[in-house]
Amino acid sequence: MDYKNTVEFQNAKFGMFIHWGLYAVPAGRWKGKSMDYVGEWIQSKFRIPNSEYAELAKQFNPDCFNADEWVKCAKNAGMAYIVFTAKHHDGFAMYHSRVSRFNVVDATPWGRDVLRELAYACRRHGMKLGIYYSHCLDWRESDAGDPGSDSRKNFGMSWGNDWDFPDHANKNFNAYFHRKALPQIRELLTEYGPVFLLWFDCPVQITLEQATELRDLVHELQPDCLIGNRIGHDLGDFGCLGDNQSPAGRSKIPLESANTINHTWGYKKDDHCWAGAAKIINDLLACSEKNVNYLLNVGPRADGRLPEASIDILEEIADWREQNKVIIQGIEGNPFPQAFPWGYCTVKGRILQFFVTGNQRSISISGLRSRIKPCNMPFSQEGKKLCIELPEERKDNLPLVIQLECMDEPEFEAYPSPQDGVLMLSPAQGEIIAGNSAEEWDIDVKLEPDGERMRAEDSCRLAVSGALTQWHHQGDGICWDIAINEAGTYEFRLLTENRKHSAAWTGARTVRIEFAGQVLERELENDEVISSSYYHKSASVIGSMKLNGTERGRLHVLNCSIESPEAIDMNLTAVKICRQEGVLQL
Repeated sequence: MDYKNTVEFQNAKFGMFIHWGLYAVPAGRWKGKSMDYVGEWIQSKFRIPNSEYAELAKQFNPDCFNADEWVKCAKNAGMAYIVFTAKHHDGFAMYHSRVSRFNVVDATPWGRDVLRELAYACRRHGMKLGIYYSHCLDWRESDAGDPGSDSRKNFGMSWGNDWDFPDHANKNFNAYFHRKALPQIRELLTEYGPVFLLWFDCPVQITLEQATELRDLVHELQPDCLIGNRIGHDLGDFGCLGDNQSPAGRSKIPLESANTINHTWGYKKDDHCWAGAAKIINDLLACSEKNVNYLLNVGPRADGRLPEASIDILEEIADWREQNKVIIQGIEGNPFPQAFPWGYCTVKGRILQFFVTGNQRSISISGLRSRIKPCNMPFSQEGKKLCIELPEERKDNLPLVIQLECMDEPEFEAYPSPQDGVLMLSPAQGEIIAGNSAEEWDIDVKLEPDGERMRAEDSCRLAVSGALTQWHHQGDGICWDIAINEAGTYEFRLLTENRKHSAAWTGARTVRIEFAGQVLERELENDEVISSSYYHKSASVIGSMKLNGTERGRLHVLNCSIESPEAIDMNLTAVKICRQEGVLQL
């Protein structure tokens, strides 16, 4: 892995994903029917024969396309790189490929090389260029990736083209891989200048040998080019979370979270569920404070314009960033050992940035050892506690930005402790406990379309998202050293998330919490829904403890038993400890 590009990737923090192709022409509708899934999957959804789908190329004439406008819109919003779809699953190349004439120059009346124009615009404006390439799925090709009818469908749709090419037994993926995928990657890395990163997708059928060959080719042609882990077989230089998945904590490797600005990647004329600037900024900050990049997708129209709503949202983000002088590139994540219940924190040098998302009149920050310089908001600092008074009125619902400069290099308490009565603990900052890995399980759960399966003998570990995963044996769990600095009754909640996209939340697990000589034990219940879209997440109340405010010790969270195979898929994303109203006089 190239050190310079890895550092630049982690410093970037914010990027734009652009899904653009022939699927923008039907824009989610086919023969009077509307698409109920993401727009770029329209060919598979309606099982459109290649002969019919190819006719869309004759209608592709985006005279409104302006690469400079795209890049300036991204840069003004604070983005540092763009990832463009050179070829998606439909097999259509959005650049001038000599390998296949099914490309934007040879097959359309427009005849311009989108990628070349975008690459030039990126260099003009100091934007890094990344490229998305579907290396396994290609519905144009008879031998391309197809895990077969025995594999789980993608929301009822076929992964490979089994409508034009139903003879699965005689498909030769290796032939497609060497005939088209590798030669097109060679084109992309030799004809468009420096490529910051390659974003592969859906490694449904690729072997370790093939993925290694692809990785080696990339590093041979452009040694500085980073590779996303969706190449398959854990061969990537940086990790990619699931689509629209938020990180649970800091990752051990460079990591990225790809998100949509509405509910689709490729443009759909019927999708008006725009996320809004406030949500996108909150998601960006939630990633940034965990040192995770936030990649925001925009799907251009068939005429080459970004949708008006997308432009409005990006301009609102740009205004918020400019008005508040928000630092995005080069920041580090939250330097405190715990999160804040009222917002987010990042740091760059001696500058601390706090982002307040609620409407409270003041915030308190515990555990800061360094003295701060005067700022534009009233504050008091006593010992390691800082209190800041906030404005009474807010102009909008966007996060309030507070920038504080420490007099010296900032220093922080090592022990996590409650902030405003709330302590949020991430598994990424804890110590993994391996339980009875010899325990026998008669469970075989298929996880992904490529046939990956949970192995019952595997020990619990951190997922790339920072969540605790595979904690299904008795005694599997995690622990933290924490400090409780105020007396009171504290409620303990566990936040769990289904690691399968769109799968329901599942309890069926008994969990034990041990702290300060006290024990809580309960089966997980769906007590509070945190998220019911994409990756279902809920909070489960385990119980309460009375504490005297002087406890400093180890908190254990342990799996006791699971009663359902589906419970294996539930990851632990956080422990939330809340002091109840009133302080106990002990």
